[in-house]
Amino acid sequence: MGPSERDDREALASSVWQRMFELFQSRKDELLAISAEVGLTPAHMHALLALDPDAPKPMGSLAADWKCDASNVTFLADRLEEAGYVERRVSPTDRRVKILALTDAGHAARDRLRRRMSEPPDALLTLTVDQLAALDGVLAALRSDEGA
Repeated sequence: MGPSERDDREALASSVWQRMFELFQSRKDELLAISAEVGLTPAHMHALLALDPDAPKPMGSLAADWKCDASNVTFLADRLEEAGYVERRVSPTDRRVKILALTDAGHAARDRLRRRMSEPPDALLTLTVDQLAALDGVLAALRSDEGA
């Protein structure tokens, strides 16, 4: 690949990324409304969605996973606990460690949020089946490359 082709590719990739960002930003009000449906802010909603329902984790591990300070996890956990969506438990392997586990209400709220977040924006519904299939394939390829 020559320098001109690389420049064209980078410019096109930048344009694609900007359009994707604009699409996400266009749904900001909807994101606020969806999180409010379960009485949370978007940050708390993201935290709830990030919790693994089958594997409660120590709060320190969540801070590492979420790339934030432990105090931020405490702040998020406090609100989720107040809402009845999580509970702090003592780790079975170390009594000094608190793990964050979803409650039944947390499972239900998380499932509801995942369903709502899966509803496509109207803009996607204007695409043909072939266009959607192509986009789905490209996004799946990007996702698999990210994990490599």
